[in-house]
Amino acid sequence: MYKGTWGCNNSSINSESFCNKLFSISLRINSDSGLTSTGIKQAQSIQDHVMTLNPELAVSSSMRRALQTATYAMKKVSDDVPIVCSEHVREMMFKPAWYTKRDLLSKHKKQFPHVDFSAIEDEEDSMFNNIDGTRERSDDVVVRIAKFMKWLSRRKEKTIVVFCHGFFIRILFTEEKMKKLFEMNNINVADLSIKHGLKNCAMQELTLEFSNGSNNDVKDGNSTS
Repeated sequence: MYKGTWGCNNSSINSESFCNKLFSISLRINSDSGLTSTGIKQAQSIQDHVMTLNPELAVSSSMRRALQTATYAMKKVSDDVPIVCSEHVREMMFKPAWYTKRDLLSKHKKQFPHVDFSAIEDEEDSMFNNIDGTRERSDDVVVRIAKFMKWLSRRKEKTIVVFCHGFFIRILFTEEKMKKLFEMNNINVADLSIKHGLKNCAMQELTLEFSNGSNNDVKDGNSTS
């Protein structure tokens, strides 16, 4: 599991000295931004490591910077290994932080023709548009992770690399409700701790064992409350 690399949203300077109007303009310009030249180099730097993992599947967040990271990082892996896009592993969403809003699906399909977008139905980012309030709750991210675990439990692949984001990783590895979710669903986790910090392109390893086989019906995160 890799945290995304340096994107244009990271390089924005929005100090308190700027007026709200300029702040808003900057956020909109960086909507679903791509990687900077530094980010591209960071993604390329992990190609050898990704190759040594011998992944059978790659999963990417639906954000452009994650899709680009997956594309560069998977360059030395066989073309037979699919890259699947999933909304479940996207970054926690904030308003008006437009860099957490996905671009149009048609644009992504055009830019990343090698990625499987079949799991995404909406052209526009309905998840972002439907946020209740100014930010997505951590409980809602836990629900997304539960859905992702359900999807994983039904996959035949054993070694899967996931390209996601800092807040997502932090919740997955540290949120108390995640531990309860794993226990509730009899999912054995070898080690649930962040080992390499949350630096760009840092890898976090997560070994899961679904006790009841590949047809587990993982319970929704709402049940952990």
